[in-house]
Amino acid sequence: MKNYVSIIGRLGKEPEVKDIGGAMLCKLSVATSSSKKTKSGEWSEETQWHQISVWGKEAEKIAEKNLPKGSQIGVDGSIHYNQGKDTKFYPEIKARKVYFV
Repeated sequence: MKNYVSIIGRLGKEPEVKDIGGAMLCKLSVATSSSKKTKSGEWSEETQWHQISVWGKEAEKIAEKNLPKGSQIGVDGSIHYNQGKDTKFYPEIKARKVYFV
């Protein structure tokens, strides 16, 4: 599989669940963080935000869980780039599988 991503992070807000033409869509905002040592020897934490879209049965599974902000989850999927109104491209992870950690 060439386009594959796997992350573990925390929800930045409660999942947004919608029914779109009979298909369930769940939008997630997930934060991951890493620590590194600065030149001065202090530890610094860097947070990255990931936008996730989940469709179908996986979206229904998330809706049933009623996950609050801060819940830890794992996501396996692929990265796609969507073009915004300002012609910039924004990365989004299309989830294949969501795990509750």
